[in-house]
Amino acid sequence: MAQTKTFLKDDYERINKKYFNQLRKDDRINADPSYWFNPESTVSHILGIEYLQKYNSDFNSGLNFFKDRIIKLVEKWDNFDFCYDSITLCNSVTSGSLVILSSLKLLGVEEIFFETPAYFASIEQAEKLGFKTTLLPTYSHNDFKMDVKLIENSSSRRKAVWITQPKFALGSNQKKADIEEILNSIRKEDFLVIDEATEQFFPSVLNEFNCKKHKNVIKVRSFFKGMGINGPRISFIIHSKELRDIFRIEIEKMQGSIDYFSLNFLFKIASDVDRFELMLKVANEQVVGNFKTIEKISVGTLVTPSKLINGYIGSVQIDLSHLKMKHLKARETFLKFCHKNKLPVIIGSNMNFAIEEQKEFVRLNCFNQHEDLFKGVEILSKFS
Repeated sequence: MAQTKTFLKDDYERINKKYFNQLRKDDRINADPSYWFNPESTVSHILGIEYLQKYNSDFNSGLNFFKDRIIKLVEKWDNFDFCYDSITLCNSVTSGSLVILSSLKLLGVEEIFFETPAYFASIEQAEKLGFKTTLLPTYSHNDFKMDVKLIENSSSRRKAVWITQPKFALGSNQKKADIEEILNSIRKEDFLVIDEATEQFFPSVLNEFNCKKHKNVIKVRSFFKGMGINGPRISFIIHSKELRDIFRIEIEKMQGSIDYFSLNFLFKIASDVDRFELMLKVANEQVVGNFKTIEKISVGTLVTPSKLINGYIGSVQIDLSHLKMKHLKARETFLKFCHKNKLPVIIGSNMNFAIEEQKEFVRLNCFNQHEDLFKGVEILSKFS
């Protein structure tokens, strides 16, 4: 914290709002020596890459040229008309989740409830930012349904619930009735965050839960992760337009500029929405087809696949009951089997599955090559 007698508080936003923003909007500036959006690099001219000298950030209207077309794509994907200030572009879902958490901190949120299984990064980000984090256990016998009463019992002044769509490590879609139940269990000043990193459906499954109807709903989604394309680093956050000022500032703090090549790649793809939809469909057909093969391999074994229909991260349950051991000991027995068979696995604790005494969970990436995916499940099916 700055020493108040030695340093003045950073009041960049106050100063800009009072003195300079309108000048920029009205194009009435004589000179702008401090700003960062229009640099002139001698090196870029020498290399013949003048187009790379710009700083591409979703700050104020810095992405006007790109963003209008991208918003039209998102509107088709969500079957809803968004305004410019309801979408903020970010580098990835992981950086987007950090921006969301940082924004929630400024909004006075104290506690984050994470539906499980859950992606580790968002939880660790929340912990590092000083939130109280509570993992909500879900279990296979109840189709991994969350108990909203655990949220209602919270004494936190302001809270957020964090879920995934499709459900992380399961590949099943959230039920709309369950989303309604969550929204009814929290106050209007609380938030529901939906991590849609791997969404493959077009329109998106939860499109009716939009930021106009529910101003306390925030979503983050990747454009390409659901297609199995990880090179382009660009995703987006959907939020109410009233939150735009907070998000644009937090974007600058938490991630800075967006990669030009990723932005330009998306801009080109967004010109053909039908093709974008087709690519998602092809990706979904690939992973669902792979999972059907996994189901066939698993028949009659101790391996039970999750019901993957969306996204590419699923899992299998390994029945440990025949070992007649306590969970930790049975888990080590299973891991020794995997080691013996030269089969590295990511298991339940790594995905924040709640403990099920007679079961262990193994993560499956259904974009993996067949040799890894099918052979891996074949080896797991030999566990006895």
